[in-house]
Amino acid sequence: MSIFDVLPVQYKTYFESMLPWKQNAPLTQDDLSPAIIEAMKNDAINAYQTTGNLSGRIYGTPDEDLWETLGKYDYNINRPSAPNFEATVDFEDVYSWKPEYSSRGRIGPNGTDADLPMVFRGLGNAITGKIPFRNAAEILGSYVGPRETSGEGRNLNFNVPIDSTRLRKNSVPFNKEMSPSLGLREAFRNPHKRENVYGGL
Repeated sequence: MSIFDVLPVQYKTYFESMLPWKQNAPLTQDDLSPAIIEAMKNDAINAYQTTGNLSGRIYGTPDEDLWETLGKYDYNINRPSAPNFEATVDFEDVYSWKPEYSSRGRIGPNGTDADLPMVFRGLGNAITGKIPFRNAAEILGSYVGPRETSGEGRNLNFNVPIDSTRLRKNSVPFNKEMSPSLGLREAFRNPHKRENVYGGL
């Protein structure tokens, strides 16, 4: 039992990852919300439909309430085979925060780990309504949670079934509605489209 069990799963995973003894504990699909898992499955299928690759990397899946539960993660689609003849997809990631922050907020690969002044600024802006809570939670996680630069992180590796009909040549083509994280991936490619953690302040 955990004191965070009363929270929605995305918050439970987030807050538990702030605990020192949890920062290297493995994650399972039960640590992700059903909406996130569905988004991941759709993104993997859409990636296959657009690239023809059964495996690859997805650049971010947004959460309902937090900035994003997962950043870059790997997928591998398994075509239907005996004995179950069921298509599945493997997902693999390390739940950690990358050094992507500055006094301007989250800036991407040229940033650093968050420091205390960044946290205070983010929380202050969230309290006054200048930015959403998810933005402040993102930068707080970089300061308190598992950091990639420290070799910390929670390994995630799970397998889930997918709709095999969407793997056929004549399956439903790629579209933005089927890819809820498309906008976030575009934001990573173009920093000018990325929402600032501090609301532009």
